Amino acid sequence: MKHNILIYCLLTLCFTGILISCNDETIFNEVEETTDRLFRPPLLEVYINGNEVEFKWIPIKNATFMLELSKDSLSFSNEKKSFEVSGTNNLRVDDLWSNTRYSARIKAVSKDAAVKDSEFQEVTFVTGTENVFYGISNGQITQNSILLKWNPEKEVTRIEVFLGSALEQTVNLTSSEVNLGERLIDGLSKNNEYTFKIYWGEMLRGTISIKTRS
Repeated sequence: MKHNILIYCLLTLCFTGILISCNDETIFNEVEETTDRLFRPPLLEVYINGNEVEFKWIPIKNATFMLELSKDSLSFSNEKKSFEVSGTNNLRVDDLWSNTRYSARIKAVSKDAAVKDSEFQEVTFVTGTENVFYGISNGQITQNSILLKWNPEKEVTRIEVFLGSALEQTVNLTSSEVNLGERLIDGLSKNNEYTFKIYWGEMLRGTISIKTRS
């Protein structure tokens, strides 16, 4: 009887050992299978300054990065741009549209041909408001004219002049005015508040309201 119990215990221990061995082998294989693809960057942060944004992420070893940006909400189908980034974990992009929804995604690109690129890490955000106009001093204002000044490093093409909600005139800027960053707007009426909007193509780059002298 004792002999049978001993044999039963030995068989039980052997069977348990086989199960443990199989389980260990399964876990090891699962780990092995994940090494053929890079991990995606675990964090993608967006810092917004008007219409400029800076992206920062946690780097992945042995990888460069591909960042894609589009003017939509995570569909990546509208005006998509791609940026290849190497040797750094941040990227600054400027000249975006103000107050506009954008989406960004990033993946790690393997330096080893035997290892697949990672999946994408995604984020969506809304840009702030850009205003390239400088403030107006009293010396720039008369009864019928206002001297507008803006950041000459920014590309612009025209200025729209509004009195209330009515468009009074559209001023197409010359290359010298663009380079200088200023234009005298005349033909205005005294003691009226005008609103000026400056554009680059269809992109609004700044708004300012000023009252002429009485």
